[in-house]
Amino acid sequence: MSRPRPITGSAGSRIRVILGETGSDYLYYLNEDNGNTEWQSSNWTTESGGPPYGLRKQINNIYAKGRHITDVAFDTSGRWFVGGEKRDGTGAHFWWGGTDSDADPLLRASTKSHRRVVSFAPLDGYRNDTGKYAVITGSNDYALIGVDKALANRVDRIQRKGKSIDVLRLFAIHGYGTGYFILDGEGTQWENTGVQLSKELKNGGKDPILDVAVARDGSWIVIRPNRYIASRGISSTLTAALSRFYREHQERQTGRAWEVKAHDARILRELRERE
Repeated sequence: MSRPRPITGSAGSRIRVILGETGSDYLYYLNEDNGNTEWQSSNWTTESGGPPYGLRKQINNIYAKGRHITDVAFDTSGRWFVGGEKRDGTGAHFWWGGTDSDADPLLRASTKSHRRVVSFAPLDGYRNDTGKYAVITGSNDYALIGVDKALANRVDRIQRKGKSIDVLRLFAIHGYGTGYFILDGEGTQWENTGVQLSKELKNGGKDPILDVAVARDGSWIVIRPNRYIASRGISSTLTAALSRFYREHQERQTGRAWEVKAHDARILRELRERE
């Protein structure tokens, strides 16, 4: 009997959530694993404040062709980006829509790299606003449009030092303007997140922050390895799905760890008996 495959990675590392206009407008996917089979579960809302129709349609096409989501981004102005591939790593492809012509070359270039971070922030209503974009490719090449100067300086510094940029989220809360959260080789930085989210990011615990999702109405979710924190206004359907996943992933991981331990003990016992 072959050695059982361990289930690696925390629950939080397997979650991607994006919020739209409110905490009841969202898209999420969860990379699930029981040690024998890996699969992806996902869900999204269909109201106007959530993921655009073109993105929802493309995700359905991704699943219909035996792929799973590898990258996704959208904003409430209708911009979206999604990548998908098959379980064996083949069939990788990328799609996007609702973007302006100045962003298309950035997104097209990002599809040449297996590792990428794409984020949009919606139009803030100011004159001549063309939206905010951030595209980070696998080699840490990057392209930014309309983002905060402090963020641009940080990305440039990280890129020049050859360090990693793991998470970059742009968002726009009503009354606060465009904000961001970045997780990179030097730690974390954020701006214009609102008072309560800023407190959570600063003082919410010593366990790492893995991701942040922020809606335009200011509601938010913080993803940590073994727990999440949600503000008021987040959909109970969404929080139920996240709670279920954290619980079941821990149960699967613990159960499989015992199976691996029992297998190794049996092999060791058999080797000793042969001596």
